[in-house]
Amino acid sequence: MIIHASSINEFNIPWGIVTNKPKFYAKRIVDTFLSQYEPKFLVCPDDTGERKPSPKGLLMACKLVEALPQNSIYVEALDYSKTAIKNITNKAEKLNLTKLIKPKLFDVRKKLPFENNFIEGCFSHMLYCMALISSELEDLNKEIYRILKPGGINIYTVRHTEDGDYKNGIHRGENLYENDGFIIHFFSKDKVNQLSKGFEILDIEKFEEGKFPRKLFFVKNRKI
Repeated sequence: MIIHASSINEFNIPWGIVTNKPKFYAKRIVDTFLSQYEPKFLVCPDDTGERKPSPKGLLMACKLVEALPQNSIYVEALDYSKTAIKNITNKAEKLNLTKLIKPKLFDVRKKLPFENNFIEGCFSHMLYCMALISSELEDLNKEIYRILKPGGINIYTVRHTEDGDYKNGIHRGENLYENDGFIIHFFSKDKVNQLSKGFEILDIEKFEEGKFPRKLFFVKNRKI
């Protein structure tokens, strides 16, 4: 079931967003996709001091709208990593939240489960720099183009070639390098441009994340 934000507002139900993403670009996402619906809050790790799987963000949100967590939380977690799904399931079992948290396995290299011209916007954090070769990235980008409405926005973040881990570890072809069993596809601006077919690039912005820090691009594209 999909409930549109405008429908929630019609019933005067206070709502907002809880995300694991830094406020630096989470606010940009909200401003791009949801500002007209006037969410009451945006809770990020910057606000709680902890990232997932900590429940602090959700508990803060419940407090802000005076809701009981056991009556209010429902989460569908979509990931293509079996390990990630297993970890989420284990955490849910330990917290006795299996009725409220439904992890699902999905491979983004397959056709996305949405109709053509169906979605107003897409956002992904470091999905594009996973262990995907260029042809797989092109296929993913085509799928995002397919499901976006005309004028729809695709925002993604990727680690770039000025990152400290670039060219460290085992080279796995193209700009993919493996460190500690994890493969990262590092992007140049040329790579961003190569993946812009059918889109107008609205913004490519550099930013940093974490203590290392990771160095990333914030990319904002509009479907032509």
